[in-house]
Amino acid sequence: MSNEIAPHEGREFELVLRGEKPLALVEREKDPEQYDTIIDTWLVGSKPPFSLTFIEPDSVLIALTEEPINSYQSLVKGWIKTKDRADYQTRMGKLFGYTDEQIEAFINEDIKCNCTSCNGVSYTGENPSPSRQHANASGEGSKVDGW
Repeated sequence: MSNEIAPHEGREFELVLRGEKPLALVEREKDPEQYDTIIDTWLVGSKPPFSLTFIEPDSVLIALTEEPINSYQSLVKGWIKTKDRADYQTRMGKLFGYTDEQIEAFINEDIKCNCTSCNGVSYTGENPSPSRQHANASGEGSKVDGW
């Protein structure tokens, strides 16, 4: 993807920690170094400065607070109704910290995301989602049913 379409690529964790990106999804297969840094930071820190949710075996969502993670889950599951794909992608883009111009470029390119969580499925959230293990900023885990 071009820098205009994916300007955060490879820097998601850094941007989340600096408060410049509300939410990031990092997959081991796409960015093993960044993924390992996130996991190492989370495991080593007695109180990690971020929330982490495993959404697939080797994919994590990270944010400074749980709010963007919960909003993401609600969009993917279809609990937040959207009027069309552009509305869905606009909401997702804002969650991931993209500008209106970057979101518009993404929509105009008709790109289907290739993350493991939604695989570019329809905006209605008709994606079967396995259970996910969620850990909050205190490092305490809880299983979120249906995620």
